[in-house]
Amino acid sequence: MDPGYFFRTEKNISKFSDQVSFGRIRFTYEQRRRFSGPVLRAFFNISNFWKLNAKEEMRLLGVKSYQGLGRRRRGKVILTSNELVWLGWIFIIYKKLYILFSDDADSRRDWMKKPNNAPMFGGKSAMEYIMDTDMPMERILSVRNYLKS
Repeated sequence: MDPGYFFRTEKNISKFSDQVSFGRIRFTYEQRRRFSGPVLRAFFNISNFWKLNAKEEMRLLGVKSYQGLGRRRRGKVILTSNELVWLGWIFIIYKKLYILFSDDADSRRDWMKKPNNAPMFGGKSAMEYIMDTDMPMERILSVRNYLKS
């Protein structure tokens, strides 16, 4: 299923991604508990759509072990405020790709893994650009900002 469906039907997640756009919000424990499950499900739907492997998922989630990734896949984790903000950036990337390539699901799917000629990427794909650093969250933010411009 195209994760775009999720954004059309789950207004809370779409609002969520707009709120975290600037990373200004802090979540209470109750909000983190309530948001974690739906946010992780949305992330893994997007991951499946983009055809990400486990290492790429771990990198985007900021997880260091397969065990931690498995707990997130099962929804057995209450995410931190920072993790929710980072995932909000991923949702913004997906949302912007959905807007840019509204009629072309293949382009939306492939953009993250296709080589990009923009100077920022240096001929690498967006995913290679993100994976090629010790600070992937900064790169995720850079990709988000690139697509917002």
